[in-house]
Amino acid sequence: MYTRFLRHHTLATHGYTVVVIDGRGSCHRGLKYESYIKHKLGTVELDDQIEGLRYLASIVDFIDLDRVAIHGWSYGGYLSLLGLAKHPNVFKVAIAGAPVVSWNLYDTGYTERYMNIPEQEDENYRDSSILTYVDRFPDIENRLLIIHGLIDENVHFHHTSTLVNALIKACKPYQLQIYPNERHGIRNHEASEHYKTMILSFLQNNLTSFALVLSLSACVFATYQVPIEKTTLWGGGTSWYFNGYCEFEVSQSHGENTVTVDMVLDQSTSNLLIWKLTIGNTINIGHLMDIV
Repeated sequence: MYTRFLRHHTLATHGYTVVVIDGRGSCHRGLKYESYIKHKLGTVELDDQIEGLRYLASIVDFIDLDRVAIHGWSYGGYLSLLGLAKHPNVFKVAIAGAPVVSWNLYDTGYTERYMNIPEQEDENYRDSSILTYVDRFPDIENRLLIIHGLIDENVHFHHTSTLVNALIKACKPYQLQIYPNERHGIRNHEASEHYKTMILSFLQNNLTSFALVLSLSACVFATYQVPIEKTTLWGGGTSWYFNGYCEFEVSQSHGENTVTVDMVLDQSTSNLLIWKLTIGNTINIGHLMDIV
C-alpha cells in the first residue's frame, strides 16, 4: 500500500493530479455501502469515479478533463478496462494491471459472494464482463496498456490472454507488458522499477502534450525563453537551468515555437506559488501539481 502511495507521489511531482475515490462498493464503510454492487459488478463503482472526477473539476481549476487516465490493479484493472470501453470520451488512456476480464473465470468464493451462481445470474454475468464491450474499445492506438504477471496465482493470466484474443478479433489496438516471474503483486525490485518507469513513460507519451518537471531551491522569480528545434526532447534529458536552482523539461516540442516559463516562488520557503507557461500565443496559468 505504501509503495502505491509513493508511486502516486512520484506522478504528482511530475505535474499530474492524482485522484483516488472510494465509491459505492468500497469496503470498511458498512454493509449497505458495499451492497450497492450486489449482482452488478462494474456499474455504480465506475459511475462514482466519473461523478467524483467531474465534481473535483468543478471546484478546482487544475484538472483537465480532456486528459484523464484511469489506472488500477486487479479489481481496479477491471474497472480501468470498463472505463475505457464504456466511457472513452471521459478517459483518454487506461492502464489495467492484472485485470479480471470475466467473472466466469475468477475465483468462485469471491465472485459468487457478489454475483450469485452463473446459472441464476447469466445476464448479470454477461453485463459485467469486459468481453461484452470489446467492440467499444477505441480504435486509436496508444490508449490501452495491459500489465500482467505471467504466474499470477489470483487473477490468472488466462484473463489477459482471453482479452487479447478478443481484442485481436475485433482489430482493437492495445499494448501488453508481461512480467514472466511475477505473481499477482510485483515483488521483484527490478520489475517494480520497470513497472513504475513504464507507467510514467506511457502517460508522458500518450496523455500529456508536454510536461514540466520542476526542481526548486531558492530563486524568487525566473523566466525561461527556449527556442524549440527538436521534434521531441523527452527521454533525452534536455534541461535548462536558472542559476542551478530551477529546471524544467519539455517532453514534446511545438514546431519552431518559443516556450516561455515564468515562475514566482516563495522566497522564505522556496515553494512554487504560481507558474505561467507561454507557447507561441497560448498562455497557461496554474499552480504546483497542475496537469500541464
